[in-house]
Amino acid sequence: ARIADMMAAGLGCDPADVDVIGVRPWVMDAHVCDRYLLGRTARIVLAGDAAHVFPPAGGFGMNTGLQDAHALAWRLAAAVARPGPPSAGLLRAYEEERRPVAESNAALSVRNYGRTLDVARAAMLDADHPRLLARALAVSPLSDRWRADAFGAALSAATAPLAALAGGGGDGGYLRK
Repeated sequence: ARIADMMAAGLGCDPADVDVIGVRPWVMDAHVCDRYLLGRTARIVLAGDAAHVFPPAGGFGMNTGLQDAHALAWRLAAAVARPGPPSAGLLRAYEEERRPVAESNAALSVRNYGRTLDVARAAMLDADHPRLLARALAVSPLSDRWRADAFGAALSAATAPLAALAGGGGDGGYLRK
């Protein structure tokens, strides 16, 4: 209920209109499985988010997952069309091909995430601002209207350095060059 209240205050709507399905903390992480073929007979094949997890920086996770699916689809089609020992080699080749790509893309994604934080710091945005705002909005005697106004003011203050980069008038002058 507290998260729905905070979201409603930030959005300026009634908490009854907010349906929170689940909450879990996000932690920046990058992981690539040691193996993509599992089980005694390698009949379990990992692809996409089951095989690798990247930070959301650059679209590498989705794109790598789509590439995994493509690389796996034609191999599985060939294995079904021509069962036998050569098909097993095709699946081994899937792991040998896709795992290094995932490792490389994980490293690129982590590097991009770090660069994003550098940009935020250069624009004087502090990673602690959301936590401070959440604590301020959690104070119970505040009305929903006050919370919505506080959220708007905090958002304006937090993005003020970005407005300055855009030439102050919001026309994006400096950002378009």
